[in-house]
Amino acid sequence: MELSEQSKSFKTTQKDLEGVLTPEDNIELKALRCKDESQAKKTGGNTLKRRNLSGDCNGRVENRMPQMVDVLQAQNAILEVEKDLKLLQERLTALTINKDNVAESLKEVENDCNSLLSLKAAMEKECRSVTLKTESPQEVHEKRKKAIQDLLKIIHKISRPQKGSKIMKPILRSPDA
Repeated sequence: MELSEQSKSFKTTQKDLEGVLTPEDNIELKALRCKDESQAKKTGGNTLKRRNLSGDCNGRVENRMPQMVDVLQAQNAILEVEKDLKLLQERLTALTINKDNVAESLKEVENDCNSLLSLKAAMEKECRSVTLKTESPQEVHEKRKKAIQDLLKIIHKISRPQKGSKIMKPILRSPDA
């Protein structure tokens, strides 16, 4: 963006500097040359006068030389900026292609991630199901074990005499009694 603005600025400067040498200036230069030639013919080839007239013309050209150099420098600067702009455009194109490739790869990774998340959810569900199936027999086994222990306690309790109760023991009597 900055290079585009610089390029526009240089082009504007170039036009301004080219405007310094307008077609009128060219016509004026031609007129001076013609005047110089006609003066030379009138004076019979007086070289001194020719030198003065051509000196005026050369003076004007010499005055315009810095402006012409400025125009050339501006044109060179414009070419450099345009070259840099072209390189940046090529780089931008490459980066855009790279960005598109990255975006496509990102989509593929997201799809893979979603597939893996679905697979994970299915495996977790199956794991819960298997866990429930293994817990059920264990729970049944624990309940049976507890029931057997309770039964053994009850049997033991029943077989023991309770306090305060009298156990009748057979009394042995003599046959004479």
